Amino acid sequence: MKLDIFFVREKVIRKELNVSHVPAQDQWADVLTNPLSTARFLYLRDKLRVCDTLSLKGAVKIS
Repeated sequence: MKLDIFFVREKVIRKELNVSHVPAQDQWADVLTNPLSTARFLYLRDKLRVCDTLSLKGAVKIS
């Protein structure tokens, strides 16, 4: 863990990486890591452009 922190710190100091605050409502990774309400899950799933298989019913099947 320490190596990762120093790696990121070094990149920030060299201005090779810009770290900025992301508000809680914009944490898209929550859909993969946290229990969410159905509404919140669907909202974040849409932001990630992931869809359920039922919505693909009329889509072309790729083998």
